Amino acid sequence: MQQGQQKNSGLELSASGRVTSALQLSGSVAAIRSRVVNSGTDDYEGHQAINVPRLRASLQADYALAGVPGLSLLGAARYSGAKYADRDGAVEVGGYTVYDAGARFSTRIGDYPTVLRLSVDNLFDKRYWRDVGEYFGDGYLFQGAPRTARLTASVNF
Repeated sequence: MQQGQQKNSGLELSASGRVTSALQLSGSVAAIRSRVVNSGTDDYEGHQAINVPRLRASLQADYALAGVPGLSLLGAARYSGAKYADRDGAVEVGGYTVYDAGARFSTRIGDYPTVLRLSVDNLFDKRYWRDVGEYFGDGYLFQGAPRTARLTASVNF
């Protein structure tokens, strides 16, 4: 059963572009005001809604190495501010910043364009609460993924 409405307002800014011929950056920041209205419960009204941080930001970098054609180094940072873990705003989980790193190598295997990627998400193995929520009166905390490495290949046939 729905109990009121969640109203979100805010401002999001993003930009992407080349800083140099080798370095491309993209980033975004979002300030979010999220409130529950008309819930019929005074404790739920007037504060930031559950699982919505007031601030989120991200930055990605792609740097092409001049000495090795086709090889790029990748990096990223993701930030999420603190957020409430219950509807009445009594429990709050802390904000977090997670860093990712990787490399991409574009080549040809035979006649086929191929991209090899090595990436490591959550490079420093940060422990954090990715999401929080409630369901039928029970509270939930969802832990962020631990350090995760991936090696992938994409081949265009």
